[in-house]
Amino acid sequence: MIHKVVIASFAAAWEMLIDLPVPASVKKAGKDFEEDVFSPLIQMCFPVVGVVAGLIILFFGGVLSMLSMKISGAVIFAIALTLLTELKDSFRSLGAFVSLVDQLLAKKPLVHAMVSLDNDVRNAAGPLSSMVLVLTVLLKLFTFYLMFYCGYYYWIIAVLVLSFTIQGHLAAAPALNTGLPVIEVNRDTRLHIWAVAGFFVLFILFKSPYISLIAFAVAFIFANAVRRFCEIKLNGVTIDIISLSGYIFELFALLLGVLFLSRT
Repeated sequence: MIHKVVIASFAAAWEMLIDLPVPASVKKAGKDFEEDVFSPLIQMCFPVVGVVAGLIILFFGGVLSMLSMKISGAVIFAIALTLLTELKDSFRSLGAFVSLVDQLLAKKPLVHAMVSLDNDVRNAAGPLSSMVLVLTVLLKLFTFYLMFYCGYYYWIIAVLVLSFTIQGHLAAAPALNTGLPVIEVNRDTRLHIWAVAGFFVLFILFKSPYISLIAFAVAFIFANAVRRFCEIKLNGVTIDIISLSGYIFELFALLLGVLFLSRT
């Protein structure tokens, strides 16, 4: 029976992170278990979803490297990964990021910008918003191109694991409107998600020890800083803030890969 709740927890975490539905029969398995058992497992499955998605991309990169030339393969990989990472949540994270930067450049207070995020990328119609949108997409294309060309596409596993872990961490924080978290997790198990993430990032340590430790430390500090800021300044988090936080770290981790791994 326990394997059913693990699968159901993974499915629930997957649907919170990725707009690709799983079979209803899989999700029903979790209804037979108590909420205090099911919810912590859902949270701990956030980094597991990152591993699974990362391994799929790793396999895709490996096959592509065997079937194509280096430059053409890098172009295909960059376009495919940019599309996939944006389509995973139907461009909502990109829309929220553009909205945040746009408001900050317009000199609006951070608190105001955070509570008035617009996750619809189609609303990025102004010249400033359009410029931020284009630059963000070009940045991802560039980092994914180098990731394939320089052969460090294994790094995508760490990027997704830590990005999803940040989102899982914030999903356990009180929501802005209701005061209730998206995932109900008690204080004793709140940090278990980081143990799971650390276990998976450990495998990346063998390839890139220093950058992996830096990324993990930054992710942990950033997630806790965002949670504390939202609890003190906003009285809670929103779904847009959760996804935006994961997206910001994703961009940071991709740039970290360019700085440290593209030279190896």
